Amino acid sequence: MTVFMTSDFHFSHARIIEYCARPFVNVDEMNETIIANHNSVVKDADDVWNIGDFSLSEKVVPIFLPRLKGNQHLIFGNHDRKAYGIKDKYIEAQKRYIEYGFKSVHMQHELEGFILNHLPFAGDGDKRKKLEQFRPKDDGNRFLIHGHSHGKLGRIHGRQIDVGVDCNKFMPVALEELIDIRAAHR
Repeated sequence: MTVFMTSDFHFSHARIIEYCARPFVNVDEMNETIIANHNSVVKDADDVWNIGDFSLSEKVVPIFLPRLKGNQHLIFGNHDRKAYGIKDKYIEAQKRYIEYGFKSVHMQHELEGFILNHLPFAGDGDKRKKLEQFRPKDDGNRFLIHGHSHGKLGRIHGRQIDVGVDCNKFMPVALEELIDIRAAHR
């Protein structure tokens, strides 16, 4: 079994093609390419951690999730349906996403010594300070696996690794590769 990380699919979000200069003619081509790339490396028994922004609309989650190989886990992103800071809304959304087929759903998680959070420690390539209260706390030691910035900070920046599809050739990244990156950047 292999563990993979990925982020920022933005399924059925047509404007993300323009915002991130994605090389697709339309949203259908984007959706199908992401699914094909994912399924070309992920096996049914593998674990996949999607580090947020699975889709812009919750209604498409049950359409696309069953088409992806692997045991899918979700770290909520700012575009996934949830309510930051409102516990009851978060719990309701978490239950729905598990019903859709995710094995687990979190705001933040730790795995193999990494922090998994959709947001980078600070900034996201934008001068505005967005979602500051929901960013992971940098303890000065651990590495962060994140998405959200769509490669604007670079794939590796300090102790942060962006696993979003925009800076990883629209492919998931094996955890072993991330462990090697961490070892090389300590």
